[in-house]
Amino acid sequence: MKKIFLILFISVVASTASLAAEKKSITKKEFIDSNIKKLEQQFNAIDSNKDGKMTPAEERAYVQRVQKARLLRRNLAILADINKDGKISKDEEKKLLTKMDVNKDGSVTVKDNGRGVPVDVHKDEGISAAELILTTLHSGGKFDDNSYKVSGGLHGVGVSVVNALSDRLILKVCRDGGEYFQEYKHGAPLAKLKKLGPSEETGTEITFYPSSTTFSSVTFEINRIHKRIQELSFLNAGVSITVEDERTGKSKKFKNSGGLSSYVTYLKGTKKHVTEIFECSGTENDVGVEIALQWTDSYTENVLVYTNNIPQKDGGTHLAGFRGSLTRVL
Repeated sequence: MKKIFLILFISVVASTASLAAEKKSITKKEFIDSNIKKLEQQFNAIDSNKDGKMTPAEERAYVQRVQKARLLRRNLAILADINKDGKISKDEEKKLLTKMDVNKDGSVTVKDNGRGVPVDVHKDEGISAAELILTTLHSGGKFDDNSYKVSGGLHGVGVSVVNALSDRLILKVCRDGGEYFQEYKHGAPLAKLKKLGPSEETGTEITFYPSSTTFSSVTFEINRIHKRIQELSFLNAGVSITVEDERTGKSKKFKNSGGLSSYVTYLKGTKKHVTEIFECSGTENDVGVEIALQWTDSYTENVLVYTNNIPQKDGGTHLAGFRGSLTRVL
């Protein structure tokens, strides 16, 4: 599904970090159905007038709840799809965390405590799914229905390009009760994926050394990294990302639960606002849109547009459509 972020602002926030499973192990369907039922009960609890009609304020609240429920329905499905047997255990209630280290030797390490990239052997290619992901553009794994599938399209580009443009890349995966290791040089594996031993943890860790022959400078600018990570923390409410610069010993944690509204407040800075923050979201034709905006006393506008978390500095048809609609409404 395409996700559009427009922050004036348009953005889709799909946060799963704040969603927790039941204390006992339940099936994916039971987990989703129970939470959807709770949402429906909340909708029915909205106060209405004696004649059965909603006030404008109550109608807006109802619409916002429905829109958020659509996002939550998708997030619940993602969160529930954790184990191959479709169960959610107590240990999986912990929040997903991401840590990024800028190391003293010029490398960068990115680690998370998610499920870990798949390590199954691809039936057609004869190599591990992890190797396929790191070496093939738009790779798509043909695994059984209960296993991880590699996203196609733009989602299959990132890490394989990083690998190709790195002098060295080290992959560590904890998944399915084991710890795995593989090393690459200029995008080519030095050996097959190797199982180091058992592990109760889950997650993926990648350390890469940018190619000094490809890039004129391989020194990471921490302020630029902080700016980008901060954007992601606003666009993905509830997700925790920690950036540690081992060169200086300084660490900074990014986590925001307010989403786009908090982003607008941050961008407003010391400007005086003349309206409260307006925020809404909706989905049509499998395209989700979320908008947050506020008028201030400034004579210049500040419009930020994102699609699937990627900034669109030149705008696009979605921004042009929004401007036209806003003008017509006003």
